[in-house]
Amino acid sequence: MKKFIAKLTLVALALAFVPTANAAGVVITASANLARTEITVALPAGVDLEGGNADADLDDDFTVQVTNTATGAAIDLSGAALPTALTLGVNDEFAQADLSEAANGYIIVTDLAADAADGDDIVITLPALATDTAYTVSYRDTDGNYGIAMFNTGVSNQVVVTATVEPVLTMSLTEEGVPANPKTAIALGILPTAANTYSDDTLDVLTGTNALQGVVVTMTSAGLKDLVNDREIGVTDISADGAGAENTAATDYYKVQSENAAVPAVLADANGADIYSAAGTDMLATQTVVDINNAHNVTATTITIAARAALNTESGDYSDTLTFTATAQF
Repeated sequence: MKKFIAKLTLVALALAFVPTANAAGVVITASANLARTEITVALPAGVDLEGGNADADLDDDFTVQVTNTATGAAIDLSGAALPTALTLGVNDEFAQADLSEAANGYIIVTDLAADAADGDDIVITLPALATDTAYTVSYRDTDGNYGIAMFNTGVSNQVVVTATVEPVLTMSLTEEGVPANPKTAIALGILPTAANTYSDDTLDVLTGTNALQGVVVTMTSAGLKDLVNDREIGVTDISADGAGAENTAATDYYKVQSENAAVPAVLADANGADIYSAAGTDMLATQTVVDINNAHNVTATTITIAARAALNTESGDYSDTLTFTATAQF
């Protein structure tokens, strides 16, 4: 009895280790035509199926199954059409299709020729596939080869990403070279009267924008005036009181200079006297001081305000309020 059991065990072990010829995972591809009425399963080279045996049960076959990728549900292929003879591979191997399991998503194709197939496209024609649906096609054959692939009939495997970028425009006035310190006053002090002398102070205009055409900053000025005595520096005629009062100084000035190359500048005041080593323009009621024609991160533009008194400039306390306005150029 012990000897009999041992023999049975040896037989069982021998059967367990019998290898399957050509068994391998294979890479298949699957796709659908634009009308969503055909599935093409491309078999790779090296899938060797053989038929033509006297006993048809020994002929190799392969099974293709189609399922819904999202749910795993089988696709009813009972309305599918396949020719009764299929050509497989470069050897014109003939095969036939069995649709008996088509309702359960299976199509079985049997090799009828004796020579080996060497990969080919299997086209399954359907009444229609659903729009925007992902399908999984699996392949297995009696040689132990297997593979699986997914295809889509629309955008079921896509996720649309949307985002919005708001328009951005920033501006601040700071001390030159010290962006953390706001600049709230320009103190020119006591104006010099000697020829070719001046008093000046600076500030940085910090701008940033995502506008494609950049930003323009304008500065408005009410004029450097002594309103008590109705006087103004840098003009020869004022009319603050409506009476057209005269400014007796002809060589004093009030100027602005921008380091922005796009802002026009001159080297002399209206009377031809040099302002100082840098360029400047007569202060106007409104003037452009920053003109950057592209989107940019925070960028500093240094503005210089300068004034000079003449010997006959009337004494007094003069002041002005400068207002900066940034406009994005979208």
